[in-house]
Amino acid sequence: MSGLLPVVLGNPPEPSEDELRQQEEKARFSADQMGAKLTHQFEQWKEARRAKEDEWIEDLRAYNGIDSEESYNLSDVYVHLTRTKVQVAFARLSDLMFQSDKHWGIKPTPKPRLSKQQRTGIAYMLAQATGMMPSAEDVEKVATQEAAAKAEAMEKAMHDQLVEADYESLMKVAILEACIIGSGAIKGVTVGVRSDESWAQGSGMWDVKSEEVPIPVLSSVSAFDLYPDPMATTVDECEGIFERHVLPRHKLNEMAEKSQFDMEALGDVLRGSPNGNHRELQHETDRRVISGITVVDENLVPRFELLEYWGYLSGADLKDCGCEVQNEDTLYLANIWVCGGRTLKAKLSRQKPSGQLPYRIFPYEQVPHQFWGVGVARQMRDSQIVMNKGVRTLLDNLALSSGPQTEVNMALLAPGEDPTDMKPWKVWLRDGGDPAYPAVRFFQPQPMQNAVAEVIDMFRRFADEETNMPSYTHGQTSQGLNKTASGMSMLMGAANVAIKSIVRNIDTYLVQPLIESLYHWNMQWNEDESIKGDMEIYAQGSTALIAKEVQSERMLQFAQMTANPIDLNFVDRLKILRSVAESMDIQPDKVLIDEEQLQLQQQQQAFAAGGAGGFAPGQTPGMANTGGVPFPVQGPMQG
Repeated sequence: MSGLLPVVLGNPPEPSEDELRQQEEKARFSADQMGAKLTHQFEQWKEARRAKEDEWIEDLRAYNGIDSEESYNLSDVYVHLTRTKVQVAFARLSDLMFQSDKHWGIKPTPKPRLSKQQRTGIAYMLAQATGMMPSAEDVEKVATQEAAAKAEAMEKAMHDQLVEADYESLMKVAILEACIIGSGAIKGVTVGVRSDESWAQGSGMWDVKSEEVPIPVLSSVSAFDLYPDPMATTVDECEGIFERHVLPRHKLNEMAEKSQFDMEALGDVLRGSPNGNHRELQHETDRRVISGITVVDENLVPRFELLEYWGYLSGADLKDCGCEVQNEDTLYLANIWVCGGRTLKAKLSRQKPSGQLPYRIFPYEQVPHQFWGVGVARQMRDSQIVMNKGVRTLLDNLALSSGPQTEVNMALLAPGEDPTDMKPWKVWLRDGGDPAYPAVRFFQPQPMQNAVAEVIDMFRRFADEETNMPSYTHGQTSQGLNKTASGMSMLMGAANVAIKSIVRNIDTYLVQPLIESLYHWNMQWNEDESIKGDMEIYAQGSTALIAKEVQSERMLQFAQMTANPIDLNFVDRLKILRSVAESMDIQPDKVLIDEEQLQLQQQQQAFAAGGAGGFAPGQTPGMANTGGVPFPVQGPMQG
């Protein structure tokens, strides 16, 4: 009967276990508002950064010598000047930042802050030692001495932590990326855990005991994987930052165990995307092509995309994620991990002082009102393009003008004559026509290499100006270059002006906040109370390192100027050499002799030069040698 609904008698069938599990997963997905919110926010921030990614890809192509646009010339040669300039900048910065043990330092504050209990303890210690009640000046003097000792101990502890974290390698990776695309980044300092295992005896048996110890964690992060707040111009202004992780299945499992993810939520993601949920972005495809990596099938190795968010969220949102908050209306700095729209982990930041994002992003060259900086490849992009086209035009013109062009009048040639058959002493058979017009004539194209070469050289000089990396700083010589020691020193000093600003950017945006965060980490988590105190951090890359290099050059010039018989009578050569060695980070005691050894060598040389009538070791020019008994020489004998 039509128009009637079917009626099912009895109880409806019970859902299967798979159907129940799918219903539970859908309910959890719909209840996970935080995961959906952050995923949507990431998509917006990703779109806002797409134009900058296109510029970075162009910079990477220039560094690797790959054209960003199709070449219509016959030649496809690429002038690898961008790579040279980038490597010069990277080598220069690395040498300045790491030519000594540390480019940072710690010192106590001018007037260390002490609690009433600490001052009472110092006063009691002085009273016990002297038997008198100390004055406020005495207490302050001892407090300053203790603060200096604590600062020295803290500096040693932090230096050891940076060595264990491979700080130098992480810095060089970030500096190289900054030289290429304009911005570099390091993540840290965050709290990590290290399991220290040792053998211990218990109940008559030996067994391995594991103890978890907090450690500071640093890591290098590519700018391609960071998605900051698009409305911010500095890290301090950011509402938050996303870091994108692309991991295979086994790395995802390791991360889940290490970071204590919600295994139920992770299981939902794995079941919902058994082949992975990673979808390659355009910049990933471009970077893979630039690197020459060929992927046959992306689904062969399932990969998952994790979003790590550090930023400010309301207490109400965090409470829904299981975080304990005091006020739902307050904003808290939190760390949220999201994968496939599901929240895998949510925790409040325990770092002190609070409110600091753990990412240190620094520009190679800062651009006003912009978050990202400008690198060497972008600075000289136009010059690189013109030089490429100029060199290709030059080669094409040389090839074209290397031989004559031939014009053949086919109507005048005899039947069967092949005009493409060119050889010496060729006989051309002609069939009529006006004798005033040849059947074959030649035209020699005009070579234009001088004019094109001038354009190429002009834009090479433009590249020197644009990058502030003159060619003479990396070995280029020319006829007009001042090749004297003082002239080259002046030129190198002028070239250092631009390097100072770049080093200052590294100090301000990377070194200073990074070392400060490591100091705060030790104040909060380090169990050694002997290193803790009121201290301040300073970065010395842009001041002491540059000044030290200039001082070294001046000392070398002074040593060369005084290396003559006249000036040697007025200078202490040994002290000059010691000063030069110290300015070049060479320990003088390891390469120079001391004054006693110098005097002994001089006496031995004088004795060897004088022979039997000379002076024995230990004698002076005013003593004569008579059978081993010295006596003063009174002067010439009078007859």
